[in-house]
Amino acid sequence: MKKTSILLFAFCITLSAYVIAGIPTVVYANNSAAYISDISLPAGSLVAPVATAGSGATETQITANWNTSVDALHYHLDVSTSIGFGSFVTGFNNLDVNTATSYNVTGLSCGTTYYYRVRADNTCNTSSNSNIITYASAVNACNCLNTITDSRDSKTYNIIAIGTQCWMKENLKATVYKNSVAIPQITDNTLWAADATGAYSCFNNDCTTNGATYGMLYNLNAVTNANGICPT
Repeated sequence: MKKTSILLFAFCITLSAYVIAGIPTVVYANNSAAYISDISLPAGSLVAPVATAGSGATETQITANWNTSVDALHYHLDVSTSIGFGSFVTGFNNLDVNTATSYNVTGLSCGTTYYYRVRADNTCNTSSNSNIITYASAVNACNCLNTITDSRDSKTYNIIAIGTQCWMKENLKATVYKNSVAIPQITDNTLWAADATGAYSCFNNDCTTNGATYGMLYNLNAVTNANGICPT
């Protein structure tokens, strides 16, 4: 018969664990009284959880998933941009996620490959690392870019993805079409109204100040001109 004695000073109780007829049993000895009860002793070791495929990728988030490990009380998650885990995503180095078997990893970069692994633990043991899962955040309609440079004049514009489309966040300032054909500038209201081929102007006809600040004003014929006006 194997015996282990543990002193619980806070309660002035001596706790002895025995294996009686193959059943783990605890004997509580308090002064002259004794009580016997069955217990479940922790396993000698923990099997590492199995990490499963990531899910729910957006431009800034992925969800890490894994299977349960018997006797685990907590899971600890690592996330990195390096398969060797030489560095970690901020906040995701041995992150205790309690008993969850999935976790949303937020604050990520668009279109980036990430690696995650997980460990299990309880009051007595910590498992080895799980297998490593490779999973990437999503690529948006702007291909994860925040700016675009117009090859016609080297002007740079801020852009933003809205749904499945990529939009400029500021007005165009081009004075030529995509094929470098010049867009006529018209400052006369009568000529502007009569134009049938395409033209641009500026607020108060001041393209030096207002054009540089607010962009050009194009009529419909310029916008729909076969020469093309929007940068790509």
